[in-house]
Formats: sequence, structure tokens, C-alpha cells
Amino acid sequence: MRAGPIAAPAPQDGSSPAKPGAGRALPIAAILGVALALRLAHWAAVRQAPFIGAPAMDSWEYDRWAREIAGGDWLGHGRGVFFQAPLYPYLLALLYKAVGPRLDAAYLAQIGLAVAGCYALYRAGRAMAGERAGLAAAALAAVYGPFLFYDVQLVKESIAVTVVCFLLWAMAWALGAGRAGRWLLVGLLLGILALLRENALLVVPFLLPLASSGGRREAGAGPSRRTALAARAGRAAALLAGVALALGPVALRNGLVQ
Repeated sequence: MRAGPIAAPAPQDGSSPAKPGAGRALPIAAILGVALALRLAHWAAVRQAPFIGAPAMDSWEYDRWAREIAGGDWLGHGRGVFFQAPLYPYLLALLYKAVGPRLDAAYLAQIGLAVAGCYALYRAGRAMAGERAGLAAAALAAVYGPFLFYDVQLVKESIAVTVVCFLLWAMAWALGAGRAGRWLLVGLLLGILALLRENALLVVPFLLPLASSGGRREAGAGPSRRTALAARAGRAAALLAGVALALGPVALRNGLVQ
């Protein structure tokens, strides 16, 4: 008598054995949906409020600076050396150039990037501490009040938070394998963050030992000492190169207008 095929045991969490990734997508999709809905509701409620429908103080300066850039002053000759991180007004200028100087377009773009940042934070948390940690991090970011507030403000904090989320994801990705190219991406994102928040450069001395410590794959491969040292130096150099790649155009521009 021929025995029939042995059925695969059902997983303990109730997910389908045929589609192991199907159950994973639903929770993060729900979290991202909540993040988007809350931000759109907040935008709809305050879009005509003072300081939002009509920028003031820092928001007014960013809007004015972006209009100048979009109007053709891309080098900013009249401003001299940048006295603050310049990336945010340049991003606004690109948006203004594409769709016109519309504040709602800026707010909606920031909302979209913020939701993408929630997903990046989920991926970072999942890589570092598991699925539940990633979902918890994304859920907290989705509903955290100050994040919602700044996503509908013409200030750089919203974009900076998004970049931090992608930086964490890139770091988790780089730690998974000791490849210099991945640390180049980490350095590039860190340099971009420094163009939004100058004090981000203080993180560089702390990331250099992390980059040179070796990835999990390298630790298991058992390379020779000389090869391992060269790989570690390469990763540290790639991190610094990424930072320099992001900051280089600004340094060159400052040199030209002096």
C-alpha cells in the first residue's frame, strides 16, 4: 500500500505555509495606512491655519530662499557662504520648479516621505531586533504627535527624521555583510543628514569603529588577518567617502562665492 504525501506542519502563528511572506505584509501595510491617514487628516485640518497656510519666521525664510533658487539663483551668489544647512530650501526649490510655489505640494511631499520613513524604520528594526521590534518602531513613528506636527510645517525637521530612518536601515543592511559599498551608502546618507542638521557630523567618530568592526558574514568566513584589516580600512574609508561625496558640492559652492 502506497503512503500518501506527508503534509507540511502548519505554522504555529497561523500563517499559510505556501506563502510565508503573505502574513508579514499585512501588519506593516496597515501601519503605513494609519500613518498616511493621520497625516492627511492633520493636513486637511490645519492647512489654512496661521503659520501653515501663510508661512512665518523660519518657514517664511525657507519659502523665500526656495523661491529665489527656483527663480534662477541656484548658486546663491548674494548669500555668501551658507550660514546654515542648505539642503531643505534646495529641495523646496526643486519642488517649486516642478509644480510652482505651492505650500500644499510641499506638505504632501513631506507626508509621502514620512510614510516612506516609517517603512524604512520598520526594515531597520526588523533587521536589528526582529519582526516585532520593526513593527513596534514603525507603529510608534506612525502615531507620534510631534512627527505629525512637523510633517505639515515648512521646516526641515520632517525631512531630517525621514533621512534618519533610511540611515538606520542602511546601517542595518551594511552590518549584515562587510561590503565597502554599503558603508558608502551609509556615509552618503549621513552627509545628506548633515546638510539638514549640521550636528549630524558628530556621529561620524562613533560610526567609524562600527564600520571597521566587520560584518556578520566576514566574522564567519575567517579571512586572514591582513585581508580582514584591509577590509575594515576599506569600509571606514567608504564611510568617509560617502560623507565627503554629499558635502563636496556645498564646499565647492562656498569656495566659489567667497
